[in-house]
Amino acid sequence: MPYIGRSMSVNAKSAHDRGLLPVSAIGRTELDKCGFSYAVAFFRWLCKKRYIFPREFHHTGASKRITGFYSPENIKKFSMQANLPLLYEIYKNKHTFREAIESLNLRYYKMECTRNVLGVGGYGSVIIYVIYYKGVYYLSKKKKFRQKNMCSNQYHVLAEYKKGDSAWKSRRGKEIEQYILVFRSK
Repeated sequence: MPYIGRSMSVNAKSAHDRGLLPVSAIGRTELDKCGFSYAVAFFRWLCKKRYIFPREFHHTGASKRITGFYSPENIKKFSMQANLPLLYEIYKNKHTFREAIESLNLRYYKMECTRNVLGVGGYGSVIIYVIYYKGVYYLSKKKKFRQKNMCSNQYHVLAEYKKGDSAWKSRRGKEIEQYILVFRSK
C-alpha cells in the first residue's frame, strides 16, 4: 500500500481530495455547513457510538491504523433524519438508552405471515419475530412492512412479549430498537 510520507495512504489522500474527512478534522465550521447545530463533542460521540457511519476507511499515521472518513452529505442526511434531541439527552445522561427505548412503547411479537408479505417466493407461511412501532412491523432495519398494507388473512399474531423476554427470539432486536430510536421516533 503506497504511503504519502508517514501521515496517510494514497487512498486516504484521495478521500481528503474528494471532501471526506476523519472525525478529528471535523470542527464547528464543517458541522455548520452540514446543518448540524449541536456541539462538536456530541458529533464525535455519535461517531464513536456508530450512530453516524464513515463512508470509507483508510490507513493513516505511521502505525497505519484504520481511520473512518465521513462525508458532509452523510452528516447532513443524518442531521435531517435522526432524532437528535433524544440522542442529545442520552449523550448528556438525562436518559439511558434503555429508558429512551422504553419511552417509545415498542411491542414485541411472534407472528405467522404468508411468504409474499416478506417478498419471498413460495407458498405457505413463516414464523417471524418482529418489533411493532407506529403501524410498522420491523423484521430488521431494512425489512419492514406496514400493517395497513396487509390483509388480515396474510398474518396473525401468535404471541406478544415483554421487552427482555427470553422467548422473543430476534437476533436483530437491539439493532432494530436502535434504528427505531434514532430514525423513526421523531
